[in-house]
Amino acid sequence: MGVKAQIVAGIRRGAVLAAVLVMALLMVSVSKAQSSKGILAGTVRDSSGAVVPAAKITVINEETAETRDTASDGEGTYRIEAISPGSYAVHATAAGFESFSAKGVQVNPSVVTTYEPVLTVGSAATTVEVQASTNAINTENGALSGTINTAELRDLPIFSLNPIELATTVPGVQIVNQSQFSNGVNIEVNGTRPRANNFLIDGADINDTTINGQAVQPNIPDMYASETILTNSYTAEYGRGGGGIVNLITQGGTNKFHGTVWDLYSGSGLNALDGVSRQTAGSSKARYDQHQYGFTAGGPIIHDKLFAFGALQLSRFYGKEQSTRVALPDAAGYATLKSINTPNSLTLQQLFLNGSYLSTFAGPSAPCDATGTDPNNLCVAVQAVNPADCPGGTPCSISFDYYTRPNPSELSPDTQWTYRIDFQPRQADVFYMRYLHDRSSLTPDFFNNGTQLPGLDTNQGGPSELGSGAWTHIFSPTLVNEFRASETRISFIFGLTPQAQANPLSQIPTTTISGISNLPPLGAVSGDPQGRNLDLYQF
Repeated sequence: MGVKAQIVAGIRRGAVLAAVLVMALLMVSVSKAQSSKGILAGTVRDSSGAVVPAAKITVINEETAETRDTASDGEGTYRIEAISPGSYAVHATAAGFESFSAKGVQVNPSVVTTYEPVLTVGSAATTVEVQASTNAINTENGALSGTINTAELRDLPIFSLNPIELATTVPGVQIVNQSQFSNGVNIEVNGTRPRANNFLIDGADINDTTINGQAVQPNIPDMYASETILTNSYTAEYGRGGGGIVNLITQGGTNKFHGTVWDLYSGSGLNALDGVSRQTAGSSKARYDQHQYGFTAGGPIIHDKLFAFGALQLSRFYGKEQSTRVALPDAAGYATLKSINTPNSLTLQQLFLNGSYLSTFAGPSAPCDATGTDPNNLCVAVQAVNPADCPGGTPCSISFDYYTRPNPSELSPDTQWTYRIDFQPRQADVFYMRYLHDRSSLTPDFFNNGTQLPGLDTNQGGPSELGSGAWTHIFSPTLVNEFRASETRISFIFGLTPQAQANPLSQIPTTTISGISNLPPLGAVSGDPQGRNLDLYQF
């Protein structure tokens, strides 16, 4: 195909794609999909409780001036779809009634917010102003949900810095054992499996498609405006999981400049020494300092029209990781191993660091107790499989006890940053675009492989990216379309450290010795390197 033909074909494909998008814009109005916008609905009544039809309703975002108009129907009801979450002023007017104005109506994302203006008979020139008290009961459908607002995200302690942790403040939600499920904060909603949940940021999927949980780890609480947790009877637009739906809504700029700066410090001086380490001779607490510092900033670029918001957090760890005690041959056992002159014995000697641990590791708390009553001593012997391999051809055994390697230095940097642009050129159109980037790593990976011996340590880490954008167009007070697109990209690898890769022992299959608990993996971790790459597009 010539260059000209290729260009023509490309134009044709572009025209077809444009036609499909136009059709989507016209057709999507009959359906919804995981919107992060809010819905404001209710019934306009007079002071006697009678409905007021044909009342004009105007809502104005108190922070960005986003404005929407509608009117109540013959039954007095009104409904405003796809408005940005936030605090709104609600104005209502009708013939024969005083004007009504309420401030502070909080519209939550992903759910229906109910607010019902009450009009008083009188002149339209008179305005009744009230401070809104939004109805917390959803009268539109049977969905059960909870919303964590900006003040709660700012003021409540979040120990993991992952705002999903606050989902436990919603009835029916609890945190379960992290070691069983991994990937972020593991929440259980109304007894369903933690892996049955659906996690979103601005309505975009952030799930790990291999084992579920949060593939993108949100860890800057100040970059989120609110968090909605749908726990039961939510609409079919969400789907994907039978547990809970957690939708984090990022902050945007407003007509006022705002921001935060922080440095969160945590260190070993704030932690107690665990009981096992306290009773193990030569064992010490891993000393470290950790800082998580960053900032957020947002404000107007063009008043009432163009807004920007950004955030950055750097997590840096300075110090050592806490080692786990493992079972290794004691001095007598290693001497016996050296006396066995076979290829397997020579390989085991190399895997056991050629006995160097006897002088560099923290040893047993006391000599072996033959009665076996000392919990800090293993004092177990393993008999050689072939007595003929033993010196003199007589049966021999290798004795084991507990040892703890020196605490190694830990490298676990994490950098996360984001920016968001909101644009409303006119009342009928609202645009937004947001990008989130995170890169983290852990070396050595004691979280998964805490009993590895020096020279064969593992690491983990990789980048995560999440980009999304949306265009909301108001055709009329009763016809609104929200078009959204997002891409989630994740690359996360579990592998060997460069030192382990260069170690010839990493090529030896993992060796096991039966009858010994707490035995470290002898050789490289089976299956590493392994990982996953995810590139998910949503429209």
